[in-house]
Parts: sequence; C-alpha cells; structure tokens
Amino acid sequence: MQMTLFNRWFFAVLILVLPPHAAAATNIYPGETKSGEVTFPDQGDAYCFSAKAGDTVTVLMGESPLSALVPRVELHAPDGTVVTSASDNLSATIEAQRLSQTGTYLIVCRDANGVNPGGYSVSLIKNPGPNTGDPEGGVILPGETKTGSISAADLDGYTFSANAGDTVTVLMGESPLSALVPRVELHAPDGTVVTSASENLSVTIEAQRLNQTGTYLIVCRDANGVNSGGYSVSLIKNPGLNAGDPEGGVILPGETKMGSISVADLDGYTFSANAGDTVTIVMKESPLTALVPQVELLGPDGLVVATASGNLSAAIQARRINQPGTYLIVCRDANGFNPGGYQLSFALSPNYNNQSLWVDVFGREQVRIGRSQSYALRCGNLSDTNIYDVLMLVRLPRNIEYSIKENRPILTGIDWNRIPQGYDDGSSIVVPVWIYEVPARSSETIVLDVKAPAGDWRGGEPFGIQAELKHRDSEFARTGNLASLESSPNFTEFRDSVKRSIEIQGGTIASAAAFDQSIKKALGDLVIDGGFATLETAITVGLWEAAAVGCISPWLAAGVTLYYTVSGAVELFQDFVEVYKSVIDAFLGGQAVGAIDPNAKAGPVGFGSQRFISGQESLPYTIFFENVPTATAPAQEVVVSEQLNSFNLDLATLELGAITFGDHQILPPDGQKSFATNVDLRPSTNLIVQIAANMDAASGILSWHFTSIDPDTGMMPDDPMMGFLPPNTAPPRGEGSVTYSVMTRQGLENGTLITNAATIIFDANTPIATPVWTNCLDHLKPASQVLPIASNQFGPFEVRWSGMDASAGVRDYTIYVSDNYGPFVPWLVNNTNTTAVFAPQNDHAYAFFSLARDGVGNVEDSPVSTAFTQVTALSLSINLAGNEVILSWPTMAPGFVLVASTNLNTNAIWSSVLPPPVVVSGQSVVTNRLTGPRMLYRLRSP
Repeated sequence: MQMTLFNRWFFAVLILVLPPHAAAATNIYPGETKSGEVTFPDQGDAYCFSAKAGDTVTVLMGESPLSALVPRVELHAPDGTVVTSASDNLSATIEAQRLSQTGTYLIVCRDANGVNPGGYSVSLIKNPGPNTGDPEGGVILPGETKTGSISAADLDGYTFSANAGDTVTVLMGESPLSALVPRVELHAPDGTVVTSASENLSVTIEAQRLNQTGTYLIVCRDANGVNSGGYSVSLIKNPGLNAGDPEGGVILPGETKMGSISVADLDGYTFSANAGDTVTIVMKESPLTALVPQVELLGPDGLVVATASGNLSAAIQARRINQPGTYLIVCRDANGFNPGGYQLSFALSPNYNNQSLWVDVFGREQVRIGRSQSYALRCGNLSDTNIYDVLMLVRLPRNIEYSIKENRPILTGIDWNRIPQGYDDGSSIVVPVWIYEVPARSSETIVLDVKAPAGDWRGGEPFGIQAELKHRDSEFARTGNLASLESSPNFTEFRDSVKRSIEIQGGTIASAAAFDQSIKKALGDLVIDGGFATLETAITVGLWEAAAVGCISPWLAAGVTLYYTVSGAVELFQDFVEVYKSVIDAFLGGQAVGAIDPNAKAGPVGFGSQRFISGQESLPYTIFFENVPTATAPAQEVVVSEQLNSFNLDLATLELGAITFGDHQILPPDGQKSFATNVDLRPSTNLIVQIAANMDAASGILSWHFTSIDPDTGMMPDDPMMGFLPPNTAPPRGEGSVTYSVMTRQGLENGTLITNAATIIFDANTPIATPVWTNCLDHLKPASQVLPIASNQFGPFEVRWSGMDASAGVRDYTIYVSDNYGPFVPWLVNNTNTTAVFAPQNDHAYAFFSLARDGVGNVEDSPVSTAFTQVTALSLSINLAGNEVILSWPTMAPGFVLVASTNLNTNAIWSSVLPPPVVVSGQSVVTNRLTGPRMLYRLRSP
C-alpha cells in the first residue's frame, strides 16, 4: 500500500513538469542535435536546457527517413506553461522565440496526431550562444569559409561581430552529390531574424545592412529540415579587412591578383577611390576549371554598385565612382558551388579628366581701349576630395598688357617689372599659373588685369580671354604633400626646363640635389602663402634660391631669368605645356571698344551662344557701376540691388564676394550672406565709406549700400562735392563693382533659363538697370557609341564613333579599349575626332566603347555594350603541285592583292599575280605556273 502511494505521488510530479506520456528529460546543449524515436501513442520525449530571460532560441524537429511521424515540437517554460509549439509534415520549426523567464526550459518532441510512431531528430540554437554542442559552427571571421555537414533536423550556428551600418554578404552552398537544400538565416544580437533565404544549390544573403551593434548569428540548415549533406558557408563584411581568408585583401590600381574559389567561397578585395574616378574590374577563370566567374562591386555604404558574370570572364567596365571611400570587390562562382582558380585585374582612372574640375572667366564682355580692366579666373572642384597640383593656362590676345595679381616676394636685384608672367607663342600670350590646391566643393579666384593699348587696337576689334585647366596623376596630386612634389609631372617638367635654360646660357649647377631643393622651396613658399603662382615668378624665385645656396651664381640667375621668361620661354616652355590634355576650358569673347556701358552685369560665360551651364558649379556674378567722366559731382551714396529668383536659385548657397571702388578692394569672409565695414579714405579724402551688404531671405533682395560719412559729424557730408566716387576722369577712381555667387536649385528642368539683372542708384537719381544676363541649364548627359566593327580584322583597322547632345553639344570623346578581355583603359582621351586607326596585335581580341563629354562638362554614363572584334594573323599558304604553285589566304581579308617578285631588293618590282583568285571553302585561291628558278610572293594590304 505504501509502494502504491509512492508511485502515485511520483506520477503526480511528472504531470506538473512534463506533458502526458513524456519520457524523463535529457539535456540538450545549444548547437547540439539529438535523435529519438516515438514508439507508442501520445509519447513525448523531453529535452531540457538552461536560458535567461531575453534569450532567443530556434528549435528544429525533423522526421527520420521512412518514418510515419508527423513532427510536433513544443517549448515549455520553467513554470510549466507552453511558450509555443509547431508542427508540419516533414519538419517543424520554432524560429527565434524570445524567452521571458530565466531557468530550465523543456523541448518536447512527439507525433502531431498522437498515433504515428517513428524516428526523429531535434536541434537547438540559442542566441546569444555559445552554440558549442556541435563541433561544427562557432566563430566565423569576415572573409572566412567554413565547411560542415547537415544531418536530419540539424542546425549549425556561426557567430560574428559587427557594427550598426555595416553590410554583410553570406553565401551557403551544398557540397557535390549532396541532397541538401541550403537555407541560411541571419539573426541579430537581439535575437530577431534579420533575413533568410533558401535555394536548391546555393543561397545568398547579399549586402544586408545591419542596424544593431553586437554579435550576429548565421544559422545553416536544410530548407526542408530532413535532407542531409555537406555544405560550405562564407561571410564578407563591408567595411572590413575580410582577413579570414589568405586570399583577398587590398588591391592596387594596375594590380592583378590570383586566387581560387572553393564551394560557397567569397573572396573580398578592397580599394580606395574618389568620387568621379573610373574603375574597370575583370575576373577571368583559370584554364580547365568549372568556375563561372561573378564579380561584384560594393560601395562604401555597403550597397551593390555593379555586378557582372560570364562563362569565361566577368567584367565591370569603366564604372564611374560616385562616392569617395573604400570599395569592396567580391569574387565568387556565379552558381555558388563550382570550384576553380581565377585571375582578378583592377584598373582605376583617377578623377583628373572629368567634370569635377571646372574653370570660368567672368567680367565685362567689352574692354575699353586704353583702360585697365579686371577679370576673374575661377577654378572649381565639384568632387568631395581636395585636388592638388593643377595647372591653369591663361591665353590672351597678343599685344595686350596684362598682370596676374599674385604674391611676388621682394628680392634684391630683381625688377619684377622686367619679368613678364607669360610668353608670346606666336598666336597668343600664354600665362601658366600653378595652383597648389582646389579644395573639395569650392572654388578659387585669380584676378587678371588687362589693358588694350590704344595704339594696337581699334574699336570693335575681337577680344578674348581663355582659361584651360590641365592635370595629371601623381602621388603629390593625390595627397598635396610637398615632400612628394618630385612625383608631380608639373614639377619635373618645370624643373627640367629651367635646367635646360641654364645649359643654354652656358651655366652649370654645382649640386643637382640642392638645386632641386631650391626649386621645391620656391614653389612651396609661393603657393602655400598665396594658393597659386605664375611659373615665371616661381622660376625667378627658384633661381635666386639656388643662387643663395651656391648652386649657381647670382649673375647666372639674373641672366637665365630674363632669357627664360623673355627669349627662351617660347621654345622651352611650349614643350612643357603640350604634354597635357585639356580637362575643361572657358572662353570669354567680346570686343575692344572705345566706350562701354558704365553700369553692367557679368555672369558665368558658360558654353556656346546660349551660355549653357551644368548647374553643378556655383554661378559668379559681378555688377559694375561707374560715375561717368561727364558727371558734375562725386557720388555720395550708391545703392546696388537685385531681386533674385528663388524658384531657380538656391538662396541658401549665396555667398558675397569682392567689393571694389577706385583702388580699394574689400573681401568679405567666406560664406557670408551679410557684411558691413567701414573704409577710411583719409588723409587723401576726408571721408569714411560705410558699406553694408545684405541678403533678405524673405524677399530675395540682395543689396549693397555705399554711404559717404563726414568723420567730424558722423553724417553724410553737407558739401555736394564731397563723395566717395568721383567722376571717372582718371580711371579707375570713379569705378566700382560688387560680386556674389549662388547655386541653382536642384531638380530644375533641362533648358531652364537663369536670368539676372540689377539696378543701381546714384544719390537721388533715377535707378539705372543693368542689361540682363542669361544662362541656360544643361544637365543632360550626352550619348555616344563606337560603331560596329567587322568581327574579324587583319592588321590595322579603323574605329569610328558618333555621339549627340541636345543642348550644349558634344565637345569630345574618350575612347576605351580592352585587350584580350582585360580591363578597359583609355586609348584616346578628350578627342574631338570621330575616327582613328587602331594598331592591333595578331591573335588578340579587342573591345571598344566611348564616353562623350558635352560643352558644360557632363559625361555620359558607362555603356552596357561594346564594339568587339577579333584580330587574326593573315597567313599566306603556299603548296606545290608539279610545276604549279597554289596560293591561298582567308576571304575574310578583303582587298588584299597577291603580288610576286624575283628578289627582295629595295628596288624590287612586285607585280600582281594573275588570274584573280577564286573562292574555295572560305579561302581566296590562286594557281600560278612556275616560270623561273625562284619566285617570291606576298599579300599587299588594301
């Protein structure tokens, strides 16, 4: 009786902890897979594990082969309540279940109907882990590939650390002859399932952005929960070193990497690029491999920029980069499960020959003969990175008087008035200006004063100013570090031309190293102080620096300076200038006239008669005013105002520029929309000029107010003959100007007209309206194509291309070529022609494409197709048949003529062989009878 009571008490305890008919619980550890069998109705097998509140668990139960069991899995909390349950025909999953209690949980496995016996397996994954109950799983490093095997209802978990904002790519592929259907899941640090995917042979979670920082979990399993087989899984993280694999790492421009892909392998290579750079990436499979190359390009933000795949090779061709930062190249098999070797080639064309650099000339379109007039040369940078080492070439009409306003140091024995800043090349005056830095998203302004001498010009004669920017790649151009100045082509060409001048003058350099250091110091001192320097000034300073340290004598420095800048510049500097390709240029054309509108407005020159602009650069405007020479009194008060169009202009980007009157120039701080200052004219004139400039954001009115103040009274002078702007009888005493810049609004339609006009009021006179300045917006990219090329070529062949642009028009083309499926590299840069002859190598394949640039600098996007051709070596076959010789060559070489001669002398006569060829099986065949002891044959090209 006591035994019976004890049994009843023990059975009652089991009822509280386990479901009816559940066997005694056994331990299951995170990551472990257990197997069991249901042998009688309503049997339940229990497995226990420990967890904390906030943990999440995934449980998979799957039936064994040939089992009649319908899997049902239940999760019981420490207090005995059922947290959740799941059932299905082949397998049942409780996925990412968050736990609310701390203690011992039970997993109960049974038949869903309670009547079917059969075998099963069950697995547990806990997040956070560790899931070490299985030898497979554990930590996976970015770049690493793990291999494992899945049994029925098996779950393998791999963990890695990541930050919010990172992106990850995960590839899982089945091993050969495996029955597995790969399924991969990504679980966040809080236990939620970020994403999952499944596929028959391989499955990819691609470029998944993560929004939490912590430890993530990758779960690998069979999609059906019952199939078994081997697999591999790889992880790539961006950003990241992805150093878990010996393959991958950093790839440099021009470098070729060799690697191999195993099942579900991902190899990651990183490189740095600037916005506007162009990259070409080619992945080719090694001979006799089953690999199907696939290459992917991921940006610094982790998103996929481009992808390509192909049976033999995969190429991302001339892709333009739109973000600065570190990019990731991912190499893989397109199917995810084929192994094989590969070759990865990477080419980068830096952002030196595209629209990121721009230049503009602005000022009056008419220059008054005999009067000095200022123009602004603006050089801007649209990219997000600083650009260093820029050469600006300013071209002016011959016989013009000119001066670039720059910092010229005081040097004993140097008369700067005798040192011109440019040279006459026979068609124009060329002034080379070396610009140290053009900061990101900014512009630099250089002031040019010109004067058309009265004796050399006639009224109405054409007058033009042109500015060109030229730039070449170097370490210095990328970094701006003066320690690497010798890497600059600008510096080396400049230094070598100076050395040649010394040699021509019969001088010698005592120490080449000290001389180079003197030239470097001269350039560095000039540009760091002022941002730019004319090269003639740099030459002069450099020579005197060299004389100071004893490299050359002072007399030689003086003689070479004058020879170089006056006599030798045309011969020596011309070579220096012509090695560059133009990036973009600006031209201001007008007339030299005897009289001009004294009150005018000038804006961006733009391109063409409609003054097209791209809308990407800031637009500079200058408003000119003048108290005419015939005026009877000086102006005491001048108000310049303009109503800006807030629908077309982004007033938030407005920035005040230089303010001038007479010989005075005032520069407001950068970025100002309002500005006030006083200019003291004493002692020459007993006045103080109050200047107030303001942009009223509500009304869109921009104004400048000049007021003459009597220092003694603090009021405007009572004497009407006292004013800050006298009649302009001695220019530029009676002239003034104000300058500002502003951006157009984004999203404006192509062809939008940007119009501006100002009003000027002198004292209490009637307002004077300036002429209207109009620009036309052109933000559409041009289009071009390389025309189809015959599929087979023999020897040099013609490449032709064409393009169109609806607004500013196509300005030039850059033609890219790929040799034998290699990276696309520039063949012709900024070329204005539409045809050229290409000299190939025999037995090579070539592909071409074009990128057109329009007049305002818009460059078309990289194309999706190319013009392709195969170059075949043209061979002449010769066979003897008795006293006849049979000659043949491919018919795909049209126009070639068979000729013969009896000798190879330079004066040998080669005559056409008759009769004409006949076509036999794709060959041109000629049968010729032998008539002498020796006959030489060859094919003459068309």
